[in-house]
Amino acid sequence: MKFDTIFLSKIDLPDETFYYTFNPSEPGQLVASIKTVGLLNPITLIKRENQESFRLVHGLRRVKATQKLKIEQIFARIYDESELSAIDFFNLSLYENAVHRQFNAIEQGIIIDKLIRQFQVPLSQVEQVYLPLIGLGSNPKVIERYRSLLNLELALKDAIAEDFMGVDLALKLVELPELDRSFFLDFCLKLKTGKNRQKEFYNLFSDLAHISKKSFTEIAQNLKMDELIEDGSIETPVKTERVRLLLRQARFPNLTKTEQEFKAIIKEIKIPSTIKITPYPFFEESKFTVSFDFQNRQDLKKQIDALNRVLENPAFKKLENLT
Repeated sequence: MKFDTIFLSKIDLPDETFYYTFNPSEPGQLVASIKTVGLLNPITLIKRENQESFRLVHGLRRVKATQKLKIEQIFARIYDESELSAIDFFNLSLYENAVHRQFNAIEQGIIIDKLIRQFQVPLSQVEQVYLPLIGLGSNPKVIERYRSLLNLELALKDAIAEDFMGVDLALKLVELPELDRSFFLDFCLKLKTGKNRQKEFYNLFSDLAHISKKSFTEIAQNLKMDELIEDGSIETPVKTERVRLLLRQARFPNLTKTEQEFKAIIKEIKIPSTIKITPYPFFEESKFTVSFDFQNRQDLKKQIDALNRVLENPAFKKLENLT
């Protein structure tokens, strides 16, 4: 191994043998750093035997930043091909990166896949050595789950790598047809949904697809969601709640109807905001829970008086007949 300055043109960048970085951020800060103080850490290269070209092992972002600055040469740590095995070169990059950053889920999938397919590392070693190294514990089930993420479309991989969509949900999307996957991602992006809301929407779509034997796309078309989602006059949170209601009405028509009736009754009997009446889960029983806070006897009497006024409201009979 030696250190030397190498022309960027001699680095075989299309050779991705040792690459696993996915969706790298723009090297803006790195460009500014190199421009100001120069390259602080050398990249790692392998010199090909009997050739004047090099394979990049580690330092892709530094190479790209140097290219942006139109600098023709870069400082490198250079190995001969015979010095180490392919997996040892891969480990050089992997262990160095593991110290400085977290791998996103797509990178974890790429690393696992390369270890097995390209470097033929035994599964037991992947499980016991590499999974903990890249932040995945040592559960053997993780191996194929994360490799399956690599079958997703680029836009979905981007969403996972950028932490817009969680891995658990992405693994469910793997089972869907490509058209439905693309629809669902676009749906979530337009509504700017968080991960919990994404799971709720997926479960509603999935249930409806199972019941109706229709695709996610067909369900959305039948419910005329496009018109609502594309309506620029409605704020996104309001739009999201309306879409949610549409899906719940389709999935749970009777429950949704009862929920709406309950809200209307609560409004009609003028429940004070300090008192909450909660129905039995899913209105499965004719029971309600009343809750309120108080600090002293005077507060308690005030709440009881408010409840008595509610009982005197003729509309209260509707609540008794609701379930």
